[in-house]
Amino acid sequence: MNAPLLSCDLNTPGPAHTCAPNEADAVRLLVHNLSDAPLSGRLELHVHDINDQRFSQQVDFDLAPDTSCEFELSAWDRRQGWFLAHPVATIAGKQHQLTTLSWVCMQAAGITPNQRNGFRFSCCAGALKERKPEHLAHIIEACAAAGIDCLRSDLRWQDVQPQAGDFDEDKLAWIDEAINAAAARAIELQAILCYNTKWAADPSLHSDMQLWQKSPPDPALWERYVRTVLDRFGDRIRWWEIWNEADITHFWRGSYAQYAELLAQTHALIKQRDPSLRSMTSGFATIGEHGGKLDPELELKVARDCQQHFDVFAHHQHGAFGEYQRLLDEQLQPVIAHLAADKDIWFNETSIGRGRGYQHQAATLVKKLTYARATCRAMGYTWYTAVDGDLDCSGSRQWGLLSTDYQPFAVYAAYNTLVRLLRDTAFAENYARGPGRHGYRFTTGTRHVLVLWDEDAALASQVACFAVDTDAKVQVVDIMGNATAIPVHKGRFACDTPRNVPHFVVVTNSTRCEQLDPLLDLGAPAPMRPGHTHVHPISCATDLVCTWPAGIQLDHSTLTIAVPTDTAPTYREPLVYRVAWSLPDAHWHGHACLPIRLATVVPAGAPDQRAPDITLASEQFVTNRFRYVPNTDHLTWQGPDDLSLRAWFKRSDDLLTVELAVCDSEHCPESIDGALPEGDCGEVILAANRESLAWIARMVHRDTGTELRVLHGDNEAASAPFKASSERKGTRTLYRLTVDLDAIDCTAAPLLVNLAAWDRDGEHRRGWIQLVAGDRGWTTASVASLLHPVVFA
Repeated sequence: MNAPLLSCDLNTPGPAHTCAPNEADAVRLLVHNLSDAPLSGRLELHVHDINDQRFSQQVDFDLAPDTSCEFELSAWDRRQGWFLAHPVATIAGKQHQLTTLSWVCMQAAGITPNQRNGFRFSCCAGALKERKPEHLAHIIEACAAAGIDCLRSDLRWQDVQPQAGDFDEDKLAWIDEAINAAAARAIELQAILCYNTKWAADPSLHSDMQLWQKSPPDPALWERYVRTVLDRFGDRIRWWEIWNEADITHFWRGSYAQYAELLAQTHALIKQRDPSLRSMTSGFATIGEHGGKLDPELELKVARDCQQHFDVFAHHQHGAFGEYQRLLDEQLQPVIAHLAADKDIWFNETSIGRGRGYQHQAATLVKKLTYARATCRAMGYTWYTAVDGDLDCSGSRQWGLLSTDYQPFAVYAAYNTLVRLLRDTAFAENYARGPGRHGYRFTTGTRHVLVLWDEDAALASQVACFAVDTDAKVQVVDIMGNATAIPVHKGRFACDTPRNVPHFVVVTNSTRCEQLDPLLDLGAPAPMRPGHTHVHPISCATDLVCTWPAGIQLDHSTLTIAVPTDTAPTYREPLVYRVAWSLPDAHWHGHACLPIRLATVVPAGAPDQRAPDITLASEQFVTNRFRYVPNTDHLTWQGPDDLSLRAWFKRSDDLLTVELAVCDSEHCPESIDGALPEGDCGEVILAANRESLAWIARMVHRDTGTELRVLHGDNEAASAPFKASSERKGTRTLYRLTVDLDAIDCTAAPLLVNLAAWDRDGEHRRGWIQLVAGDRGWTTASVASLLHPVVFA
């Protein structure tokens, strides 16, 4: 491999490649000649931001050996936000791709040193582990600039007492340095008292670190460890977490009873040291299903039965927002209901990787933190993690606010915006805008911050309207921190509600911010068929002026929508019409979105005589259930030979036949007991309309026949209206499902359908992947709006 000729870096006024808006002109590109010969040529810089707006810049260079030159970075528009640059050097007619760079333009949030009781904006950092002063300095400076006020880190027993006898004074001294360095920037440490140490564990476990390290510790030896670190650091560390993820075997090999004893013992020691110190439960890994749970009710038992032994209930929940919301609503809220009012709740490890892009990761942070605070009375949120991954998103580690060489990701800028806008606020109300439509208000009394977004891509936009004091000032702020003023007219203002990516509305100089009826509500349009005209009712204020796109006409409160014949059905994202709206007297204006879910038209004739009606064979349909969980290095989808699906439909009166041809390179048909399949299966989801619960039919091919499981919503259903058969030839399995539509009340046309194939390839792929047209194919009521309509010719 040839040695690189040039290196590139950025020179910015702030830490971690950051600059303030008034320092935007100070960002410089540094180019260094690494070779032993003169180099001349042209450098092209290709830059894009979080919204994929693109900029470019070209500069010529002429460098002697081992010398550098510096260029003003003009290839961006000086707005606040995150920017990614791909430099390419052309030398003697040959192109050389150089290291990708990033930077953030933001208003540094800073830290309020005396803020001891507000919401904790936190981050996992590992600050107390390895002694790396330069690494710690980078993290502290970057977190301080973003406004992060707490760092979570292991304080492992094996690190401070690796051998029986005396504690490691050098290690303790390093922890002193780390705590003091963070405190100098007004950042607290949240320490995890965790894990057994080898010399104190049962000798029979010594051959396997996972066994001895995660086994329950000897109480007397554990007490000495806890007392030592509390005596040394208890005057400067306020938050003490008792073990980590004790609900899964990857971190705890004991029983619930053993963890309850550990919790009680450690809580008592913490309170003996100083009653003002705050003890925390283990951050529990997930309230959802997990193969490592020996006791699925361990978290519930701790919340219900151990409240006298902790101050803060800690919970983790990685993953995408849709699954996060469902698990919090359906499974975590009943656990939280057991907690007394004086018990705080801290989501002290939760994140999502960059598998679906930089913007998706940044938006998910905003959604998850907001939702936890608004609906679960959370007093803190901890992002996982400070430093992880590279700018090109290669490999499985894609979690950091910063890359491993301390360059910022978009999620870092979004965290900065969150802190600046929400710090010092209290949660005030949920606007309850309807399923899939999120709106939350936080306030200081005369300043209000609204967080708004529509989660479901199939929801049409509303033009939200609010009442405020007549002297109020209003701005809409995107997740990168860019603000745009909104006029206030007669004590009211209006704004768009964004789809998928939240925005903030900041109201100042007002004691109120009341939600009014929307000025424009486009509703949720029914599925539409290409080449047909559909009538759709809407709600529109009489004084609102709308400009409708071609093919749409408005008659009073009814839209007539002519769908072009050549428009093809789309999956995941619907066809979207953009509607310009304005209220001239108030100087309000914006754009609303009207999504159209196009139907798949199934022609007449036998399925084996035509091409598939639906084909799922590309990565856009893949859901890897462990993609967004840290440190899961199992294999993911490898292509259509690994897993793909083709489907044919046939309807005869009230009898529906669905044939699924699933290609799967390795068959692993384990039991499908439980809420999710444990092995390979095909899945058909049916619903009569968007409001109905889905019928879910899961089929597994076995040598003894076809195993069929039917659910209606979350509940097991009688399988009488469903009949299934299957056959396998090599890597191809053909599932055939017949359904009595009348028996399940699904005779309406069009029929809402979703399809999925689940895949587990044994130990070398420990988690499942799913091939599905809709984002949430395994859920129940909320999946109805994502199902894809099918009409029959």
